[in-house]
Amino acid sequence: MRQAQYQHHFEAAEIYVSATLAGEPVAIEETESGEWAIRFYAHPLGFIDQKYGKLVRRSAAPTKPLGAAANST
Repeated sequence: MRQAQYQHHFEAAEIYVSATLAGEPVAIEETESGEWAIRFYAHPLGFIDQKYGKLVRRSAAPTKPLGAAANST
């Protein structure tokens, strides 16, 4: 299984991403907010939780309802 490696403040770590992506390259880039985002080509996979050293997947669904659902309360 291939694991993403990143270096931040001289600390190296291995982050499990996915067995499906074994052997495939993934991109790790720092966002404007200082988080480390992981993506596979144009597909975002999540962010690195620097405290626990693991991948955190965030839902693509909006956190607040949109459209008519937002006005139904």
